[in-house]
Amino acid sequence: MDISTPLRFDHDQLKLLYFENLELLSDFQTKLREQILPNVVDELELNDEDTRMAKRVAHGRSIFRMLKVNIIITRPQEVETMRTTLLWRITNLPVIPSTYGPADLLYCLPPPAHDVLDRPILILRPASLNDFSDSIKDYLLYVIENLRAHLQDINSSLRDCSEYPVLQYIIIIDMTNVSLRSMNVDLLGWYIREIVPRFPGLLGAVFMINYTWTHAGLWNFAKRVLPENALSKVFFPSMEALYDVVPLSSLPQDYGGRLPLLKDLPNILGVPANPSSPAVPPRTDSDYPPRYSHPKPAAATQISPRSRYNPFFGYPVMPTSSRSGSFVPHLHHGRQRKRDLVRTLAVLWWERWKTSITLSLLLLLASCIVRIANRRRHLTR
Repeated sequence: MDISTPLRFDHDQLKLLYFENLELLSDFQTKLREQILPNVVDELELNDEDTRMAKRVAHGRSIFRMLKVNIIITRPQEVETMRTTLLWRITNLPVIPSTYGPADLLYCLPPPAHDVLDRPILILRPASLNDFSDSIKDYLLYVIENLRAHLQDINSSLRDCSEYPVLQYIIIIDMTNVSLRSMNVDLLGWYIREIVPRFPGLLGAVFMINYTWTHAGLWNFAKRVLPENALSKVFFPSMEALYDVVPLSSLPQDYGGRLPLLKDLPNILGVPANPSSPAVPPRTDSDYPPRYSHPKPAAATQISPRSRYNPFFGYPVMPTSSRSGSFVPHLHHGRQRKRDLVRTLAVLWWERWKTSITLSLLLLLASCIVRIANRRRHLTR
């Protein structure tokens, strides 16, 4: 399935929203500069350097990303939302991170790399976080603020708000070597709860690649609680489908593109990283299927109902084509049947107790043989 069509539709809708609300954006910039910002400066007793930082944080395009989700609410609510967000950013964003992060966690590909809608490209390798704790939050805050500032730098050449700016990134998340056991659920919850509301709209699309059945199954559960606007941005494409959105000229060789290897590309974020931090081992061609296409199971029967890769453990599954052109496992019978549950419980019970039961039966059989032999001996006497 062509995933570029829904992406282009969302992009056009955002562009339309931007131009329809230019007057609102201009008015709010004035209000921010003349009312909200001075109030925050006085409240926090900011020095000159912190005041300059606050002005950078309160940039016009950042304001639009915050307002675009609140276009229909009242002006007092908008003011309070902006004031609260501004206070949070000033008091929480580190000038220099107190902790280091992995060097190969996040890459921002250098220009002119972009998708078909001219948006910058991020590549995230979550496996780099396997050996990091919650202490990395400070570093992640620093990185995300750098991403916001980078968009501001990209748009610095625009003369005024009448020119459409670059408002969003796309991100490719490489799930290689990411296991459910190593996933930091608390860190993910912190990102959704604390970061997304304060940095809204930074990502225009999320592409999950090199994922397993387990990751796809986890997504089946996650999408039941995520809002529709978030769901519409997440795709599980094959590499061929990804190439329709991101040209090969804008992808590193690691993913079948024509750019140098990711490790040889400059990371324009320029964030500090711990030189001794654990890194994902360099990957070879054997880590990828031919032409870097994403592996798909040939048939549902290849996945056992009791396989650890089955997201519906205990129930038969079959691959079903998703809207992104990839295949996601679904229940073979469309529901969780009781007979499948009983069969699975019986098998698990047998696997748990078969050794004890077998030994008990052998002992019982041996006891019976001994008793029969004793009876025959008594009868012959």
